[in-house]
Amino acid sequence: MAATSHVDRRRRILGVGVLVVVLAALVFFTERAIGDDDSPPQIKPLLSGLLWRDGPPPPEVVSSVHDYVLSVSWASLQPTSGGPLVTDDLDAEIAEAAAGGHRVKLRVLAGTSAPQWAKAIGGAPVTYYEPTDGSTGTIGRFWLPAFGAAYKCAAGTAMNPGKQCGVW
Repeated sequence: MAATSHVDRRRRILGVGVLVVVLAALVFFTERAIGDDDSPPQIKPLLSGLLWRDGPPPPEVVSSVHDYVLSVSWASLQPTSGGPLVTDDLDAEIAEAAAGGHRVKLRVLAGTSAPQWAKAIGGAPVTYYEPTDGSTGTIGRFWLPAFGAAYKCAAGTAMNPGKQCGVW
């Protein structure tokens, strides 16, 4: 009998703990959704179903695959540190997708597609060798917090016009 009440007490404590975590997460995400200018104006619904990985899907699959991924190199998006994002082509592609009733996922490519200024954060770029095709390139020190912050700012700003990134 004593063991049963001990188990019940543990379950109640666990239930209260889970409730506290859920409420804390709800408060945190609600604050971020309606917070200051650093947060997006609203949370967009997640894309679901099949996504075409290479831009707009071809006509023969549009009935099954409606939404798609837009890939843009970080270097073309933000060629200068702290400079404005160059989004004319991206804006046109997003407008074209919206006009066709498509939704898109934006993929900002880093790695060898990072701008030279970002690759120099924290030291000289690191040479990268791709074993599948023998190609080489350079990458930034992606493990450094400053590199991650610069990428996060560029990728987040691309979908939030008017936001500016700092100089790295």
